[in-house]
Amino acid sequence: MRLSRILMRQILVETSTYTVLAFTAVVLTLLGQNLIRRMDALTTIGLTSADLLVVISSLITMLTPYAVPIAFLFGCLVCLRRMAADGEILAMQTNGIGSATLLVPTVALGLAISLLCGYLMLFAEFDSRRQMVTVFKQAALRGGGLGAGEFRNVGHKIVYVDDHNREGDLEGVMIVDYSNPQMLIRVFAETGIVYFDDSTQLLHFKLRNGDVQLQEAGQGKEKFRRMAFDDFDFPYDISHLLGDSFAPSRPRQMSMQELTNVIELAESEDLDTIHTLHEKDPAAYAIERERRFTLPLVPLLFALIAVPLGQRVSGGGRAWGVVLCIVVVALYYLAVIGSESLVRVDLLPAQIALWIPNVLLAGLAAFMIIRDETVAPQ
Repeated sequence: MRLSRILMRQILVETSTYTVLAFTAVVLTLLGQNLIRRMDALTTIGLTSADLLVVISSLITMLTPYAVPIAFLFGCLVCLRRMAADGEILAMQTNGIGSATLLVPTVALGLAISLLCGYLMLFAEFDSRRQMVTVFKQAALRGGGLGAGEFRNVGHKIVYVDDHNREGDLEGVMIVDYSNPQMLIRVFAETGIVYFDDSTQLLHFKLRNGDVQLQEAGQGKEKFRRMAFDDFDFPYDISHLLGDSFAPSRPRQMSMQELTNVIELAESEDLDTIHTLHEKDPAAYAIERERRFTLPLVPLLFALIAVPLGQRVSGGGRAWGVVLCIVVVALYYLAVIGSESLVRVDLLPAQIALWIPNVLLAGLAAFMIIRDETVAPQ
């Protein structure tokens, strides 16, 4: 019927519009929170504008698989609640137009979004996390934003260099370390280099031809010591700047093949003996691998349950769509957290536990759709 095609097109356009608006709001909010939370770190290590663009694009790629399903559910429910409040759904039912007219465009859009999320989670998200690690390390290699003739606060240290280049070569170096309230350390050197040690997450100032001055707080000159050196390695831990989520060899930074290799390795070897892995629990890798298959299906499942929910609640209009979205998302992700806990305590394998929330959501959606088809319009 031409009327059905017009209705489906209207639903598709309206749902897409609300989804885009919600996605933009969610991503901007999450992006702003991430950038604000790491603003001190970003400033400290001296990211360039090009680096910042990579960070932003990586964050968007990482956030999209989680933000899009929520935004899509919001779009579906707000659209359907608007139609219910305006009497359009009742008019459809009275004229013999069933839920299929609502399901077809909603499910089609949900399937497209599921495919997008699947691609991002299988091939892009882990790579974006790696890109962020690379950017932070490259900035660290450039000396944490050190500028010639500038005093720079780096954590609990003040660093000054007369000259500095992109390769990390330094001339005329002064470092004042006040991280220990009982001991003030001053380091002066003619030349040096700065580099990042990936294995220890330490930024090293390797200095040459200088001296170290140690001053115990409030003790006077009798506690002052001075030592000359030809070579001196002054390390600085920047792991707190990179954050735990940016440490190398974590499950979310691994490709599917790498996750599979670690899971197979865990069957014959204790992961505690592998120093390149920051996560020693084999369950974490099994959960991450299964998560990349289960979460992309969420938009499709949200599409199935949004149609009966959107029609069911009377009154409230768009406001009910917001409330329902919050309730459904909260319940689903609580179920996901619970299923992950079952894996971590060895009650169920990840291949079973992580599919439980999806099966429950699909079963509930099927039950509600079938029931609506057998109930007369109200």
